[in-house]
Amino acid sequence: MPDAPPNAPAAGGGADLRGFRVARLAAQALSNRDIAQALFITTKTVSDHLSSTYRKLNINTRDQLATAMAAHAQPGSP
Repeated sequence: MPDAPPNAPAAGGGADLRGFRVARLAAQALSNRDIAQALFITTKTVSDHLSSTYRKLNINTRDQLATAMAAHAQPGSP
């Protein structure tokens, strides 16, 4: 797979796709409530996805998530 963003979905990975969507919206500074409404999931599910993403990326904040997502979106980034 070419350079995939953090927590990008694997082929056929529905849970990973949802986690990626949650991470992308969180990186855009949406609240958990706004993310939940946009994706038709609960705020608890949003929180669970973010916790999993933070753990995978070894980060602790939305600012760090936004930085990681932006860095990965840059052309030519590893």
